[in-house]
Amino acid sequence: MDENGDLPFDDGYSIIYVNGSYRDEDAIGRLLYDFNCRNADNMYYSELANSFRFHKQQDKGVKMVSRIVEGYGDERAKEARYPAMKPMSPS
Repeated sequence: MDENGDLPFDDGYSIIYVNGSYRDEDAIGRLLYDFNCRNADNMYYSELANSFRFHKQQDKGVKMVSRIVEGYGDERAKEARYPAMKPMSPS
């Protein structure tokens, strides 16, 4: 933790927090609108709309996402079943 109380992440990425309810006719407002949109046909950015359409509406994309989520669930269940064993301290 640094002097500001922030936790450092040494992963080379920056974390940016935004107000997700922001809506305006600028680039960030349209992007946030798209992130909250449930219908690809109503999105501003075609790249995001096409990806959304594939992963949420087309069989091949839905199956791919389902496999990824199931794999994640399997990993978490395995971790819960077999937690890391701690060495026992001598009495």
